[in-house]
Amino acid sequence: MNLQLVVLSKLLQSTTGLLISAYVAAIFTLWLIIQFGNVMLFDLLYVLICLVLLGIQHYLSLRIKFDSALLATVAEYSQTQSLEQTTKELDLSLINLKLMPTNKCGRAWELRELGCLALFKWQIFVLCLQYIAFICIFLLYR
Repeated sequence: MNLQLVVLSKLLQSTTGLLISAYVAAIFTLWLIIQFGNVMLFDLLYVLICLVLLGIQHYLSLRIKFDSALLATVAEYSQTQSLEQTTKELDLSLINLKLMPTNKCGRAWELRELGCLALFKWQIFVLCLQYIAFICIFLLYR
C-alpha cells in the first residue's frame, strides 16, 4: 500500500503541467477575443466562460496538490507506524481543521485513491473544455 500511495502522489504532482497548459489556453483564448472581438455580449460571454473554466482549473489544481502532499506524508509516516494509526491521525487533523466532514472519517484507502483520481480526471476534462473553447473562438474569428 505504501508504494501505491507514493505512485499516486507522483501522478498527482503532474497537475502543475496541466495548470500551465490551462493558463496557455486561457491566454490565447482571451488574446483572440481582444484582438478580433467586437466587444459585444457574445464576446463577453466567451470571456466569462474562459475565466470560469480557468477558476475551476485552478481550484482543482490546488485540491490535487494538497491531496498529493497528504499522500506523500501518509506514505512517509506509515513507515514508522501502522497505516491505520496514520489514517486515524490524518482524519482527526482534517476534521479539526474543517477540511473533511465527519461522515467521511475512516474511509478505506481504495475510496480515497479513487477520489484523488476522480479529481485528476476532472482537471483533464476541464482542460479539454478550455481547448475546445479556444478552438471554437479561433474558428469563429479567423
